[in-house]
Amino acid sequence: MKKNTPRTQVAEGLRALVSAEDILEAARRLGALQRQRKVDLVALVESTVAAVTPLPGTQTTAFANYIALTGQKLSPSAFFERFNHAFGQLMREVAGRAVQAVREAVGEDKPFNELGALLEEFSDVQVADSTCQLLRRLAADWAPSTSQARPAAFKWHALVSLRDELPVADDVTPQRTQDTRALPEEALAPGTLTFMDLGYTDTGRFLDAIEAGAHFLVRLKAQHDPKVLRVHVGKGERVRARGMRLTDALLQGVLREDGGVIDVDVQLSRWPEVPRQIPGACAACGACDRQGALPNWG
Repeated sequence: MKKNTPRTQVAEGLRALVSAEDILEAARRLGALQRQRKVDLVALVESTVAAVTPLPGTQTTAFANYIALTGQKLSPSAFFERFNHAFGQLMREVAGRAVQAVREAVGEDKPFNELGALLEEFSDVQVADSTCQLLRRLAADWAPSTSQARPAAFKWHALVSLRDELPVADDVTPQRTQDTRALPEEALAPGTLTFMDLGYTDTGRFLDAIEAGAHFLVRLKAQHDPKVLRVHVGKGERVRARGMRLTDALLQGVLREDGGVIDVDVQLSRWPEVPRQIPGACAACGACDRQGALPNWG
């Protein structure tokens, strides 16, 4: 094996987190390694990781990385036939072990301190998001896309903790899967604060989260126009704003920002249940409730 190359640096870094013995044990247990064959499974894992690592000198095919790491002469067909479901399960477990090893090594020394008093109010602060990965046309049969120019793609969903900037959960789905349907189960745990984008809007989930003691901040879609029940922070005709739709109260000037912030209680409903009152906020700059913690966004 060549020394001091970007590929070997990736391999050495991975082995510092997950040993070769652990990779082989998991491979046997998951069915990715049933008997000794001419493909070095540990090198296969390392070359695959290197292929998706943003390090100059490694962003090429996993096959090219494998040849460079091992020096073996191998046909592409013999190499790529190892990329099956069992190998995918192995890569998931290796990734999970690597993340856990980093989390244990980093601890809580950084970078959560930059978020100040949030940990005093919440057990964790998390971000949910997704990204679409476009693939080559050959993958269109198993990863169909909505793009005519790039007909193959999949979507990666992740829940990341801002405590240590490491993923808490993730999933891979077809590109057409809606974000709200693929939100990881670990999201919206009691005592946590979760930041979510527009694609995760789900009134039923909001109500379930509030009842479970979870907190969230999310942008609302245009059709989600809640009714104002009470105004905590805001200028204008606060009494008149009660019972109005939030959009109407803002557009008609009945309710105005106070120092860039509007904090209101709003009403959401989950059909066919009776509407319930929940705390909410509306502000362009990230509203805070009267105790200084981010409120539920209704």
